[in-house]
Amino acid sequence: MLPAAADDFFRAELITDGAVLSDAISVLVGIENSLQLQGDEGVPVTIDRGDTYLLPYAAGLLRVSGTGRAIRCLPPAADRPASAGTEPTPS
Repeated sequence: MLPAAADDFFRAELITDGAVLSDAISVLVGIENSLQLQGDEGVPVTIDRGDTYLLPYAAGLLRVSGTGRAIRCLPPAADRPASAGTEPTPS
């Protein structure tokens, strides 16, 4: 979804019906119709177009159903090397 230059900073995934969201901190933005998120416990959460949710790591695995689409924004992959210029400079 994003240019390769963004890989060192964050990732984005298109989320649709049937997806299973891994336990990771992320931001979910509804972009079309609506989706429902269901974890192992608790009540389902509906995400409509225009809604934005912060999903904590502690939410665990979430199953997605519905006719909508959303974009999930996540931190960079753990196996990504640090970019030049992102290391702290000694003072």
